[in-house]
Amino acid sequence: MFVSFVVAGLFRLNLRDRITLLLISPVKNFGVAIAIAVGILHQAEFAVFATTMFMAQLPIFLGAGLLLRRFALEKPSS
Repeated sequence: MFVSFVVAGLFRLNLRDRITLLLISPVKNFGVAIAIAVGILHQAEFAVFATTMFMAQLPIFLGAGLLLRRFALEKPSS
C-alpha cells in the first residue's frame, strides 16, 4: 500500500488520487491472487482464502477511506 502511495507521489498526483491508489492496491492484489489460484494453479482453497481475507479487510478499507476523506482532505480553516 505504501509503495502505491509513493509511486503516485512520484507521478505528482494530487492527494485525493494518491489515497485512492493507496486503498485500491490491496483490492487489485486479491483479485490477481484469486485469478492465479483458480485459473493457473487450480487451487480453489486459495481462492477461498483470498476472498475471506478481502471480505475481512473490506470494512477496514472502507472505514479508512471515509476517515481520510473526512479528515485528511478537508481544507484547513483560515
